Amino acid sequence: MSVLPQTKAPPRKCLPLRRRDHGVYDRNEGATLPFADYAWTPHGIVLPTTPTQLVALMFIVTEGIHDRFVAAMGERMKGLVIDDALKAGTQIGPVVDESQLNQDTDYIAIGRQEGAKLAFDGELLKRDTPGFYLQPALFTEATNQMRISREEIFGPVASVIRVKDYDVSLAVANDTPFGLSSGIATTSLKHATHFKRNAEAGMVMVNLPTAGVDFHVPFGGRKGSSHGSREQGRYAAEFYTTVKTAYTLA
Repeated sequence: MSVLPQTKAPPRKCLPLRRRDHGVYDRNEGATLPFADYAWTPHGIVLPTTPTQLVALMFIVTEGIHDRFVAAMGERMKGLVIDDALKAGTQIGPVVDESQLNQDTDYIAIGRQEGAKLAFDGELLKRDTPGFYLQPALFTEATNQMRISREEIFGPVASVIRVKDYDVSLAVANDTPFGLSSGIATTSLKHATHFKRNAEAGMVMVNLPTAGVDFHVPFGGRKGSSHGSREQGRYAAEFYTTVKTAYTLA
């Protein structure tokens, strides 16, 4: 997994957004992330080059900020350093193997066939160190019915769904067979609180990337992303416990 470095929020003039503009971005493994007026958000996005379940690869964005969000994402992605993962300054390393690379490029082709617009790259790259290098791809004009929106890609392929408002974004976010991690980025306490209570995921983040949780907290999801007991923390005792009922006639 390769992570775009977290940076301190730049001045609002860098990406002026109205106070009540809301959107939702993000889903991989059911992860959804409503996006509001934080100019720094694109700097904290996780783009995987190896199989991982917590990254956000579906962006559900309200129409009030959609175009500015896509533009900010594109600018951020243009500056990514893609090279040998052990090389100083590298931000995204190669895809784990040829099989995964083929899966990633297959999904890029599927996205095009389904009618999504490939807004940024997705091209194969060559570097001095041998490896399976892929420029991260960003689709726009996607819908929640497309395979790139509903299936696990496990690669640096993200897509954006434009929606009307918060209510629609939450409905789209929950319309998934997965539900491991989700998140919301917003300045609205009302929407943040509502999302935490109503997002159909095992873990919910507010103004944070969807990847990464502390070791002492319960880890697990809903729907196709696990069910029942949780790993980690005190809930791990239940996870690793087999309950048995026995009768003996004395």
